[in-house]
Amino acid sequence: MYLIDVPQIGENAAAALSQYVQRGGGLAWFLGAEVDRDAYNRTLLAQDRFLLPAPLLRPIELEQASDATSDVKFGESSTLLAPLRAAGDVAFALVGVSDSWDLETPAINQEPDPERPRVRRVLERHDGKPLVTQHEVGQGRVISVLTGLDGRWTIWPGDPTFVVFLLQSNA
Repeated sequence: MYLIDVPQIGENAAAALSQYVQRGGGLAWFLGAEVDRDAYNRTLLAQDRFLLPAPLLRPIELEQASDATSDVKFGESSTLLAPLRAAGDVAFALVGVSDSWDLETPAINQEPDPERPRVRRVLERHDGKPLVTQHEVGQGRVISVLTGLDGRWTIWPGDPTFVVFLLQSNA
C-alpha cells in the first residue's frame, strides 16, 4: 500500500494501518509538504504502533550538493535496492532533492532496543541524514520516503532509479 503526502492520518486509520502491517502487509509513505507533523507523530507512533521510523521534526531545505556529490547516496546495505547497488552512488547522480523531512535521529542511531523495530537507512541525503528508511513492524514492512513526489521537493520520480525502487518495494 502506498500513501502519498496524506495531510493527516486519523486514529481509526492509524489503527487499521497498524493492524494491516502487523499481519504482514507492506506500507510505503511518501511524506511531502502537506504532511501535518504533529498529527503524524501523535497517531502513527502512539500505542507502540511504530508506523514511522522515528518522530518527524521539520522539513529541511537542503543546500545544493557540490559537483562531486549527488543529493542521494546509498545508506546501509539493504536488499531493497540491490539491483542498483553494483552501480554505486552514481546511480542517483541525476536525482535532485531540495527538501525532505528531518527525523529525531537519536531514535534511529541508538543501540538496538528490543521494544522498537530496527530502522535501516536505505538511502541518505548528501548531508548524511536519512531519505528512505525501512523497518519491520510485526510481520510487515514499512518504507518511509522523507520527501514528496509532486516535484516541489524532488525530481526523483522522473529518474529510472525510481522505477526500480517501486518494483523492489512491491516485491
